Amino acid sequence: MNFSGTVEDQLAIRSLIEAYGDAVAQNDPKAWGDTWADDAEWVILDQTLKGRDAIVGFWQSLMGGFEFTAFNMSVGQLLVNGDSATMRVYVSEELWGKDGSLTRIKGRYDDRLIRTAHGWCFASRIYTVLKMF
Repeated sequence: MNFSGTVEDQLAIRSLIEAYGDAVAQNDPKAWGDTWADDAEWVILDQTLKGRDAIVGFWQSLMGGFEFTAFNMSVGQLLVNGDSATMRVYVSEELWGKDGSLTRIKGRYDDRLIRTAHGWCFASRIYTVLKMF
């Protein structure tokens, strides 16, 4: 089964994913950072970042090179187990560089989420580039 958990939990987690995507499109580091746990871990581009502040700082350095980004997501699997969940998300990105370049990426996130007093957030995200052109 690719989906499990209450409808309420699934909706809350999907809302988290949508907030993440909107923050990327808006290039909003505060809103984007709010989707992560304080002690989260992000594995991306052969780097492992630990803690929300380090994660947001690295993201801002990446986003600083782009004039515009388009970011679309599709949830492939979402399994809720009490106050934790795992999820697989496929992404399609178009990144317009400030130098006029355009990069397209198809990727996958393998996620671990936790429920906190403030709601669901990412405890761990592992990003894999599937295709870049």
